[in-house]
Amino acid sequence: MASALVDMLELEAKRLNFLEIITEASITAKSFFKHKGYQVICSQIIERKGIKLTNYRMAKKIIA
Repeated sequence: MASALVDMLELEAKRLNFLEIITEASITAKSFFKHKGYQVICSQIIERKGIKLTNYRMAKKIIA
């Protein structure tokens, strides 16, 4: 299901002539996005309800 959603997002991004898609992925989602061709830009520590979490800013270039 997640793969189909990302595929649809990427098709729409192409249609709209976007150059890049950027996401902030959890540790769990990082490998999923890497498999889909996204590259890690940086890791970051965010805080939610007093809990510090690591996530990853990731990007994928859109080729028309």
